[in-house]
Amino acid sequence: MAHQGTEYTNYDSICRREVHVWYLLPDELNDASLLKMYTELLSPSERKTALSMNGEKLQKGAVLSRALVRTTLSRCMKQSTTY
Repeated sequence: MAHQGTEYTNYDSICRREVHVWYLLPDELNDASLLKMYTELLSPSERKTALSMNGEKLQKGAVLSRALVRTTLSRCMKQSTTY
């Protein structure tokens, strides 16, 4: 089927047909350099919010969840432009 219209329309029609489940396991990431890299993906306000959480475990979870959202959406948007 040929897709016509804007990229948003193409992406919207693709999303209605698919379900993706993404999850992360913060305890499995033990590499400090990877955590630093993921922290650097965040905007300054996201970073401030994540690092203001009480405790390293909550901070790590907040950083990783925001990084997962950012990288997943980035991949999704790249794929949507190829249809």
